[in-house]
This record gives sequence, structure tokens and C-alpha cells, in this order.
Amino acid sequence: MVKVAREGYNVHTANERYINIDSRKNQLKEYSSGSGTINVARSGGIGNVREVVEIEHNLGYQPFFSGWFKNVDASIWYRVPDAIDIDDEGFFSGISRPTDNVLQLWFYTVELFTDDYDEDLDYYYIIYIDPYKDAWS
Repeated sequence: MVKVAREGYNVHTANERYINIDSRKNQLKEYSSGSGTINVARSGGIGNVREVVEIEHNLGYQPFFSGWFKNVDASIWYRVPDAIDIDDEGFFSGISRPTDNVLQLWFYTVELFTDDYDEDLDYYYIIYIDPYKDAWS
């Protein structure tokens, strides 16, 4: 058995919440990850613009997910869902799970009346296997 406590706590007496690793229990495991760049652009229109990245995972359930995005010229990543401002334009992100086998990353703006724009956004995601589903066996 392997058991590791958070720094400053005794592994034999620490409350469960201070145990970082316990080999007697399943741990969250990464299933897959990926990245890419998506273009969000508007030309001469009024209303919302949304671009969607569809990620097929085929796990048969809606897994835990982490995602980040940023402007291609920036170094700061923002967690999905979140929002960033680029040249006075507000770009938002979100996630959808339309089926038990697909995740969607949404990138959009909600400015009704705005100037035309053409922005590239980088994204990165990690999909985790639910330890209770035993999907890795």
C-alpha cells in the first residue's frame, strides 16, 4: 500500500482530506487530451457569432473535463468556461455535452452591435475517466 500525506501532516494520523495519494482507492485518470486553434470572425453582421469544436470520446457517459483557451498572441490561458477581452471585444467560452460520447467547446461573443473582427483562439483540453466507471479496464 502507498499512502502520501500533504506536507506538514502525518500520514498515519491525518484526516482523509490531507491524504494526497492512497493506493487503496481509485484515482482520477487522464483519458485523452488535445489542442488546436479556432477562428472566430464576423464580417458585416449583427448578432452573436459562435464557433464550436466537437470532441468525440466514445466513453458512453459524460466525463469530467478541463479546458483552457487564449488568444494566439497571448501567453495567459483562461479556464473554460471564462471570457477574455481582445481589442475591446469580449470572447466567451463554454462547454456542452450533447451526447454521452461527445463534448463541445464553444467560443463566442455576445456583442450585438460590434465592429468586424477576425480572431484566432488556441484551446487545450483534458478528458478524465470516471474512476467509478472502470472505463480503463
